[in-house]
Amino acid sequence: MGRLFAAWSVRTVFTAVAAGGTAVIMAVSGALSIARDRDDLNQAAQARAEIVLDLIAALTTPALVTYDFYALDPYIEVLKKNRDISQVVVRDAQGKVVREMSRRPGSALDVTRAIEASGQKLGEVQLSVSLEEVQQALWRMTLQSVAQTLIAFLLVAGAIYATFTLLVAVPLRRLGEAAKQLAAGDLAAPVRV
Repeated sequence: MGRLFAAWSVRTVFTAVAAGGTAVIMAVSGALSIARDRDDLNQAAQARAEIVLDLIAALTTPALVTYDFYALDPYIEVLKKNRDISQVVVRDAQGKVVREMSRRPGSALDVTRAIEASGQKLGEVQLSVSLEEVQQALWRMTLQSVAQTLIAFLLVAGAIYATFTLLVAVPLRRLGEAAKQLAAGDLAAPVRV
């Protein structure tokens, strides 16, 4: 029984170390992948914010030229309905806020664009785009990575355990049984390894 326990202990330790190493490698790989994906998602959010900012700047220019800031109100109302837009601030050439959509809670990416006409600065538009979708996507990726690592750990541990059992533990058990038979005086007992 002592030898069987020793073989079982070695088998368990070997399995845990090998599977643990595999899990660590997969976890590091998953973390690097998530970091790369985070950068890609942030760049996509930045690009989307730039496109929206271009549209807002184009719509804002006539209002800043004519000082008809109330003309911006319908556009601000439309932007309020978009859950991806956290805040919009329109400032005149002196930096005074002329129209604003108040900030929604949560993390956001802030982008600012100067508005110019005929080489003269008329003002600027600041747009804040919500990063909620980016954070949700990263959370989903993190959960998937953890699940994949856990599954890989279990598969590798099972494969190593089964292999070690077949190649080491079973032959050791057979050898122990044959040794007992030989010790009992049965010299004709077969020794299968």
